[in-house]
Amino acid sequence: MQERFLWGAARLTELELIKTSFWRVIGINTRITTLMLAFWMAGINLTYLQA
Repeated sequence: MQERFLWGAARLTELELIKTSFWRVIGINTRITTLMLAFWMAGINLTYLQA
């Protein structure tokens, strides 16, 4: 019973770690994507103004 409980707790912490790292990666990717979109929009505005 004790072993089973410990195994369950270990699995839960493992899942939590996976979840947090997953969200951290998504957060970083979102930031990068937002920056890229901002630069892309700025580029479009610059070419539009120059034309």
